[in-house]
Amino acid sequence: MSGTTSHKRKRTGCLGCRARRKKCDEARPVCSACSRKGQECVWPDNWRTPQTTSTFHPQGPSFVVDLSSPAGTPERENAQSTLPMRVVSRSSAASPARRRRKDPSPGISHLPLVTVAGLDDQDDFHFLLQHFMTRSMETMCPDAVDIEMSVSTLVPVIVTDDLVRRSMMAVSSLQYMLGNPASPKANKLFASCYSGALSAMRTRLALAGTPGHDARPDALAAAGILLAMMSVTKGEPFSLHVDFTCHVLIDMPASVRWGIDQKFYRHTLRITMYMLIESSLEEPGGVDTPARLKRQDNMQKLAELLWEADRRAAPAELDRECGLYQTSFITGLLTITHLSRLQEPQSHAFCGETERLAQLAAIEMQILAWQPPAHQEASTTVGKIWSLWRLAFLMLLYESPVNGAFWKPVTRRECFEAFMDELDRIPRDFFGYTAMMWPMFVMGSHAQSPKHRRVVREILTRTCDSLASQAPMVLSGFLNAVWDVPTSLGAERSPVVDVPCVFDIDPQLELC
Repeated sequence: MSGTTSHKRKRTGCLGCRARRKKCDEARPVCSACSRKGQECVWPDNWRTPQTTSTFHPQGPSFVVDLSSPAGTPERENAQSTLPMRVVSRSSAASPARRRRKDPSPGISHLPLVTVAGLDDQDDFHFLLQHFMTRSMETMCPDAVDIEMSVSTLVPVIVTDDLVRRSMMAVSSLQYMLGNPASPKANKLFASCYSGALSAMRTRLALAGTPGHDARPDALAAAGILLAMMSVTKGEPFSLHVDFTCHVLIDMPASVRWGIDQKFYRHTLRITMYMLIESSLEEPGGVDTPARLKRQDNMQKLAELLWEADRRAAPAELDRECGLYQTSFITGLLTITHLSRLQEPQSHAFCGETERLAQLAAIEMQILAWQPPAHQEASTTVGKIWSLWRLAFLMLLYESPVNGAFWKPVTRRECFEAFMDELDRIPRDFFGYTAMMWPMFVMGSHAQSPKHRRVVREILTRTCDSLASQAPMVLSGFLNAVWDVPTSLGAERSPVVDVPCVFDIDPQLELC
């Protein structure tokens, strides 16, 4: 009798068939079962790259997240060693933007399979974690450096804290549902994960202050940001989640601030300040009306915490954090707190029109000088997004009220034309659509000509194709409603106000 020959199992089938406990025919790129059910076919990352002409090659540097290290430090690895997880659907060839949606985020080529003790839905966790890393990250982060920062800081907290893990699963399942709106499984998965995240948050808050309970404010802050991003994805108000995260960070004891991973702490502060500014625009301006801004007093407190954290970091470490969510960009956002203060009616009681004009001129100098640091190697994407934000801030500045009119109506129109020129030059394969929503919210309502509206609609269409989010559709509906309302006065009839004097304000834009 010949000995029994053992065969090493080399293929495991797609993740969908494994979750359904069905045999997969392993047809690439879409197996028969997923094709029949009309679902996305998600493949694990343990297959070697097939030697075909359609093999996917990552565009950016790849890295592995080492979950065994406390800080989750990224480690470089050969981009050819593993095949990135790829999500493929039958409609993936519809457009370049849709093809880009299904490819992994830049810089991510492998994520270790981790097992979380005591978690009942292990399969859902593994599937949603993979989806979060490869799909959700590009909806949340505008640049490859920001993705690397988020992966290396968030993943260790996700696998060690149940609240953050549940919040991640809620965000990932929502975006998976938006990509598969006709799938009953996707809808059921999101409902379950969303309920689990809210239940975990209620449980954590109920235990706050209990003797012997580790509140883990760092995990609370991470969960608050994830829940805020979920609201952004749904196109709903998210200021309550951001305000909650602000209070957690501000009230965090000094011993905790110094004891947690400092890279995670800095990144969390920056993201919170960024989202705080995104929630500060209560109503965008129009051709003949100024914008209404919400005063964000917590911005200054968070900025002081960020500057303190930066002083504890090595300069070389800060130089590597050169994505959009870097301190130089976030510090410039403090301008909005000054603009909102000058909009308040009671501000007239503290300064005359001459002093107001001088303050506006000083803020203009600060905004014009707000650019990526020359010594940092920021990407082209960061430079383009930074330019759009700078022009949006200038628009808010030029429509500041002075003597019952706009401050600089002529310069305001020139600023809008410069913004539209920048928008028209955005390439189709642009990666940073997620950070363009706020500038387009500020500027979109000013588009009056058919040409300008066509450019705005085209950018929003590309954004819908690129991001798993309802925010572009909500913004599109808002702009269409604004464009249907005829304008009356018009900015061109507002008088130009000359600036009599200029004085400098603090370079870190500290509030007076």
